[in-house]
Amino acid sequence: MSKSTGSFSSPLATAYQATVERRALRIIDDPRVAEARVRARELMAAHPLAARPGAAAGIDRVLDKWLVQLTLQTIGGDVSAPGFIWGTNLTDYHWFGRDFPGSAAAIDCPDNIYRNAGLEGAVQYQVTGQVLAGGPAQFTFQLTRHPEGDGFAINDDSMKDLGALHMLTSRDMDIAADGRFSISLDSAPAGGRRNHIQLPAGRLYLLVRDSLSDWRQVANRIDIRRTGGAALPAPMDDGAIAAATAGYLPGFVDFWLRFNDGFNGRPAVNTLVPPYGRTGAWGYAAACRFHLNDDEAMVVTVRDGDADYFGVQVADTWMIAPSPTGHIASYNAAQT
Repeated sequence: MSKSTGSFSSPLATAYQATVERRALRIIDDPRVAEARVRARELMAAHPLAARPGAAAGIDRVLDKWLVQLTLQTIGGDVSAPGFIWGTNLTDYHWFGRDFPGSAAAIDCPDNIYRNAGLEGAVQYQVTGQVLAGGPAQFTFQLTRHPEGDGFAINDDSMKDLGALHMLTSRDMDIAADGRFSISLDSAPAGGRRNHIQLPAGRLYLLVRDSLSDWRQVANRIDIRRTGGAALPAPMDDGAIAAATAGYLPGFVDFWLRFNDGFNGRPAVNTLVPPYGRTGAWGYAAACRFHLNDDEAMVVTVRDGDADYFGVQVADTWMIAPSPTGHIASYNAAQT
């Protein structure tokens, strides 16, 4: 992967992203994090999932992707310098003159460009962005509590979906003819502002999804800055980030193991969970745990419902998808 092709510069290749990735590599190499990884691996090896065919062999791949995900998430929790982090990418990549390992959480969709920013509820922010030519099929801004070391901020006990304090979707926003948009984020009610997210008190997490119905589409350009309210806190140094990451890692892994155990109520194998509305009314999802013998196949027949975005994807026993650069692990509307 390169950060530019001809005259096109990737919206993901920001100076802030480069700084975060350099920092993440330092954190991952910290001895405290390495020690925590040993404890987290023991949790995975002792879990019933590890007894499934082929699952034990995938433990290190999955754990390494979870570790990168947690490290980026913890760096994003340093709200002293707000910025968007491209935080989930299943494939190792090379840019900014260095290699960077892939990251993952659970059933991450390769059609989605996931970015996030850590926020403080007493601060006022402005997000500015632009939908470029060939932009995403749809995009969303989802506000949750900051995960604080868990997989994501879950605002209920269902484990069925990611919680949302506020969801702003592209279909509900005012976007200029040239694709530019601006979103205000503060503690005040919207008061008629369509492009507004009201912030409650406390540490928060803004998750952005750009959903691509065709891999020739490109992510939006987005940026965030403080515009008022409380002063930003002092920055966390690498030692504090490493200590937090090491402290979080075993619980982070336990979170995703429990998520796997309870996902969609853990239906019987080869039983489809019917479509249900995603949090914030940004779409629908259906799911199925499946097991096939060597002489069996599963056939999925669907109608796309004229949706702006539609996709089907698979994941392994640990709910991590294969790298989409080397495997057919998903199909979206264009690919089908």
